[in-house]
Amino acid sequence: MISDVSTLESITCKIEWKLYNLNKHGHLMQNDQFLTSKEFYNSKCPSVKWQLRVYPNIWQLNSGIYVSLVQVGLNDSKPLKCSDGRIKK
Repeated sequence: MISDVSTLESITCKIEWKLYNLNKHGHLMQNDQFLTSKEFYNSKCPSVKWQLRVYPNIWQLNSGIYVSLVQVGLNDSKPLKCSDGRIKK
């Protein structure tokens, strides 16, 4: 049986994660360390979980803190970075 999957459904998640004194944390962390949010997911796909990671000591050219969206929670799989961005001060 062949299935034609020609349409994609956008699935969204919402998380509020407040980070206070981010500069203070950055001074206490090594360059390769990051802060991790709690896991979150969409109820349509509860086995696909996500985390936000903030890297306070990795600066981009346009100034800002590096942020990545990481897929976690699938059995027998390694974390996969799916999107990234930055936080402007």
